[in-house]
Amino acid sequence: MKNKLLLLVFVLCTAVSFASVPKKIYINPGHGSWGPNDRPCATIPYPMLPGTGRPDTCGFYESNTNLWKALELARRLQADGYTVRLSRYRNGPYPYVAGAQNAEDYNRPLSEICEEVESWGGDMFISIHSNAASDGALVNYPLFLYRGPDSENCVPGSKAMCQAVWPYLVECMKSGLEFQNYYNNSTNIRGDWDFYHSHSVNSNGYDGYLGVLKHGTPGFLSEGYFHTYQPARHRALNPDYCYQEGLRYYRGIVSYFGTAADAKGYIMGVVKDRSQTMDGYNYYNYKGGMHDAYLSVNGATVRLRNADGEFIGLYTVDKKYNGIYAFYDLLPGTYYLDLQADGYTTQQGTTNKVIVKANSTVYPVLYMTKGTSTPFETVDGTVTVTVAGKGIVKIGDDEMHEGTGKSKVTPGEQAVFTFIPEEGSYLGKVVMDGVDVTKYVKSNTLTVEKVSSNIKLQVTFEKTMYTMTLTVGRGGCAVVQDTILNMALHKYPVAHGDDLLIKPRPFGGYDIKDLKIDKVSVLGDIRDSVYTLPDVTRTHRVDVTFQVAAEINNVGTAPLRVLYEDGLISVSGAKPGNMISVTDMSGKVIFRSRATDTDCAVRVSSTGVYIVRVGKMSFKLMVK
Repeated sequence: MKNKLLLLVFVLCTAVSFASVPKKIYINPGHGSWGPNDRPCATIPYPMLPGTGRPDTCGFYESNTNLWKALELARRLQADGYTVRLSRYRNGPYPYVAGAQNAEDYNRPLSEICEEVESWGGDMFISIHSNAASDGALVNYPLFLYRGPDSENCVPGSKAMCQAVWPYLVECMKSGLEFQNYYNNSTNIRGDWDFYHSHSVNSNGYDGYLGVLKHGTPGFLSEGYFHTYQPARHRALNPDYCYQEGLRYYRGIVSYFGTAADAKGYIMGVVKDRSQTMDGYNYYNYKGGMHDAYLSVNGATVRLRNADGEFIGLYTVDKKYNGIYAFYDLLPGTYYLDLQADGYTTQQGTTNKVIVKANSTVYPVLYMTKGTSTPFETVDGTVTVTVAGKGIVKIGDDEMHEGTGKSKVTPGEQAVFTFIPEEGSYLGKVVMDGVDVTKYVKSNTLTVEKVSSNIKLQVTFEKTMYTMTLTVGRGGCAVVQDTILNMALHKYPVAHGDDLLIKPRPFGGYDIKDLKIDKVSVLGDIRDSVYTLPDVTRTHRVDVTFQVAAEINNVGTAPLRVLYEDGLISVSGAKPGNMISVTDMSGKVIFRSRATDTDCAVRVSSTGVYIVRVGKMSFKLMVK
């Protein structure tokens, strides 16, 4: 019904903006296995392994990085109401064995992907890749390719899409966080015919060069950067670095289709040693004169605070020689970044100030100096706990009930949080510093091995739900908590401590025979047509039965009867398969369905005359 109403609103609008029309985006994360054709490259933490000549699956494979970018792009688009389809959602298998039956399960043939794109009929296609030159070459820039010549006469709209997305993709390179040696003040957007100086026609009649573009959906293939520029592929070992590329594609696509821009901003940067260079490290030929020349501070802790000095989040830099850190979904404004790492002087205060703007990422390059590491001074172990629902949060000797309270833990040491649901409740969710950590709760206990910040804990206790089994017999319905249950076996949830209200409603020609709770009759306990089962603390079985009334004064003749009573038009005794419909005098159909073995009831909300048709018979009812 909701979809029908939305369609009606759409039709009635005299002017519908381009942005209001949902769009379908097909995303192709290039490659898909962990084999020799998936661009395996050696890095400092993941060199080539003996025997395969490839790293393990944690190392650099274009398949991994392409998928990370695509999944973040898809997640963002879907959150905005776009319909998204990916050519794959996984990589594999591992270990890769050439010629094995499953070796190319996720490295799908390009012709197969094109057929899928063609049949799906999307509004845009994007194939996500990274580029390659000779390994270690100081070459790095993006490339967009669409099907056809540079003049773009094959798939109209493709070139415009490239031009819309390009400014967003190069944001990172423009910032200086990523090295770029060409196209700093121009675009690198080409038709694949002219770029490769070759083209051919596939079986579906599409003329082009790149196999993945031989379909009729407008779009392009992106080579976001060169993974043969070795510092870049070390950065790509960090999923957040790849997610940010996916986020930049998202901004460009949203801009092209004119849908609402992201109101949040982002931070992604690197933490580097101020003096020690990367000289002497394998697989790391770098461009001099920029931060790539300096050692990444593996394991550094980056703390984010807002303009009021309030703690927003923590990020621990990985140990893969990239220095990457990132913070997501921030309100525009002023923020400060604090740094801490073993063997380096701790930075805190207002030194590392960043300004976050909506719909963009800021890319701070931060340097640390060798020295004595000290804890962040503003962290005193304060734990702010917000409890919702019936339960207790215990921290040491402190117990916090529903509401907000504070406790203290010791920075740098282990902290244990215990959650004690009250009777009839269970632990629903635990959010720590804005992150859902419920999955880390074991036996209602959450352990933080080393406290490195003040903590905000939001704990939600939910009521235990009990499933009632309700059987409604022929000849009527049961109104349970305002829900109409017709003849059938029903499962109905009730929260701990709530009352269960049951109102048996016989149809025309029937009376209530019995109401049983757990096989015990409670017919004599019905008051004002309603039976109340108070303070539910377990599951119950409910049986509602009806019998033919001693006197019949309804519309129709046995066994078919139609009756109006208390807002309900009821139909009983209809032959299964007969069409039942209810219309008002304007001709509007308010109910239409085929009869089954179950009697049916239709609620009407206004007075007037209604026409009830059962098979070839019609009845007129006056609703007062």
